Amino acid sequence: MKKEYDTSVKEAIERVMSVFSEYIKTTPYFDIVWSGKVGYIYISIDSCRGTVGDMDCLVIDSPEELLDKLLYEMAVDIMEEGGHDLNPVEASALERAEVARRLNVYLEQLPEYQDRISFVFERK
Repeated sequence: MKKEYDTSVKEAIERVMSVFSEYIKTTPYFDIVWSGKVGYIYISIDSCRGTVGDMDCLVIDSPEELLDKLLYEMAVDIMEEGGHDLNPVEASALERAEVARRLNVYLEQLPEYQDRISFVFERK
């Protein structure tokens, strides 16, 4: 078994990873790794134990899926910086505006995905 992405899909996933590379490198909560068997894998990390977390592990099938996950994780981080342990879905209008402002720095580099920010606030 070997994962074969279409060339355009793999390039788009790598482009998203490039835009978010510093965030991916510095966050203690997850990593994205390559597996020749299944492709790119998002792995949550239990930062207290320093092990792979048991909550979230998924194979990335599309750039949109990866982008949605990264935007959501960044939104949670932004909310926590403000002293809130809230899911972004529960954010106030002011908090949503701040999250959107800070995420827009990344989305400006990915203009074809500008609409993805709305999914941050719709997640269940």
